[in-house]
Amino acid sequence: MSKPEVGRPLRWLKARVRALAGRLTPARQWLVANRAQRIDPWVSVLRGRQEREAHLNRYRFAACHALGTTALDVACGTGYGSALLRDGGAAFVLGIDLCPQAVAYAKRKYAVPSVCFTAADASRLPVPSETVDLIVFMEAIEHVGPEDLQDVFVEFGRVLKPDGRLLVSTSVSVPSANPGHSIGPSVGNVMALLAPRFRAIATYDQVADDRAQGHNGLLPAGLCVSTPESQTCAKACLIVAEPRAWTG
Repeated sequence: MSKPEVGRPLRWLKARVRALAGRLTPARQWLVANRAQRIDPWVSVLRGRQEREAHLNRYRFAACHALGTTALDVACGTGYGSALLRDGGAAFVLGIDLCPQAVAYAKRKYAVPSVCFTAADASRLPVPSETVDLIVFMEAIEHVGPEDLQDVFVEFGRVLKPDGRLLVSTSVSVPSANPGHSIGPSVGNVMALLAPRFRAIATYDQVADDRAQGHNGLLPAGLCVSTPESQTCAKACLIVAEPRAWTG
């Protein structure tokens, strides 16, 4: 009996992606071409279920904080998270990303009167001071050099209302093979960068077991209140912070 051809499933998948790309809209073709760095979890052919659910659950967690807010989704990517914030009850969501192509995709698929998108730098937000209730900064720290994060957090402090909230996620697992990722800073380093402008009020871990839940199951699957035990197997950490009083 001949041995199974190990590379056959991978070649089949690549052929399938190429075939689909030929029938896709320009926006979907862009997503396929940039699938190593961009994700839309609702496009199932490009990523596995577990990875797609992990991305969605981080934003589902953020959506729990969105009711009635004016929210910024900074580094919004393809815009799926901005839509989830709206579904969570946000009054208005502005998705911001540095990549014009990502913004164009988000506008085509997810823009509605209460969800808008624009291209901008996270350290120079096109938003007046103290006008935002919620800033969500998911899947982004890995794309920002540690030396630039301080400028980003200063800008977040400028636009947030004094009683606003900042939600940040950072990877705590083995560095990603994604070529767009730098090595993500440790949770401790992120906390230190936040400290001059923000006070962390809660931390949560996202673990590999989708069944893990905290708060009696009120959190999305895979998320739990951070504990020494959960930190040993966490894939990502989510930090909830509030602005410190600032007089400068």
